[in-house]
Amino acid sequence: MSWENIENKNEKLAIESAPKGIASCIRWRIGALLCTVALVNFFQRVSISVAGDSMMRAFQFSQTEMGTVFSAFVLGYTLFQVPGGMLADRFGPRLVLGWAMVSWSLFTLLTGTIGRISSLTGIGVLAALITLRFIFGIFQAPIFPTSTRAVANWFPASERGRANGLALSGISLGSFLMPPVVSWIVLTWNWQSSFYLASLFSSLIAVVWFLYVRDYPSEHHAVNSVELNAIQRGTPSNSDLFVKPPSIASQLRSGDLWRLIVS
Repeated sequence: MSWENIENKNEKLAIESAPKGIASCIRWRIGALLCTVALVNFFQRVSISVAGDSMMRAFQFSQTEMGTVFSAFVLGYTLFQVPGGMLADRFGPRLVLGWAMVSWSLFTLLTGTIGRISSLTGIGVLAALITLRFIFGIFQAPIFPTSTRAVANWFPASERGRANGLALSGISLGSFLMPPVVSWIVLTWNWQSSFYLASLFSSLIAVVWFLYVRDYPSEHHAVNSVELNAIQRGTPSNSDLFVKPPSIASQLRSGDLWRLIVS
């Protein structure tokens, strides 16, 4: 018997022995939750952009000073993208993204009380806000590396493009929905309220994330054998992956990596 016949026979046996029935769709619920997390993430980012004019009037900031506040977030966010992904690989997306959301909630809340923080600590409002936004950027950095890790854990290779598209669509939804929503909040109440509501929203989603999400489908009580089999059959085995992860030095020598960075 040829190797080709043996492989075909093994594949046929695997299909015949696969669990029968209707697959649960928990992985797509995880994908929808990742989309919601991205929406929450954008809600918190856009709050200070919309409330910026009101904050500048309240604290007598110049355009340059407010620009420095915005840049502090981007700096922290940029520097900790790679470490955030490494944490997701080490500790799993459930813990990393869950605690990241808790941190977003805390630092968004503190941003709304920045005047009081300055009074209590004796630190200037501008210095306190720059520091706060830098740290906020650090804790927002893991969102997309961690989301990608969750998709890799939960989806077979044939569905990962769609799953990542679903997760990233939260950014588009956020860019469409959040600016008018935050503007309405600021005009109806005050600029602090936009931060308080964004903090509350993040806290609620963090609770849902911790209660519902697991790092792997096999750990989730609602994933049935049909869905689990479909995921595992479409996931590369360990023998198909690197036995030993490449070192940081070898990655820094990768032309593909630098081309991605430049793009």
